[in-house]
Amino acid sequence: MSSEVVGAEARTAVVIKAAAKAGDLSGRQAQTLLEKAEAEGLVHRWRIGSNQKHQFATEPQPAMTN
Repeated sequence: MSSEVVGAEARTAVVIKAAAKAGDLSGRQAQTLLEKAEAEGLVHRWRIGSNQKHQFATEPQPAMTN
């Protein structure tokens, strides 16, 4: 997955797959590449809230402070 589709700003998988489809990948190919990139540490999963969809970015999620 290129940084054109996944960047420093967190995005949901739906948004990432839509951008990848516009770039001529199938939804399944985009999902597979996203999973591979996450497994290799190239993409980081962000957990925003328990009732929100996970998001992905090339940067790790900043630590939450109280």
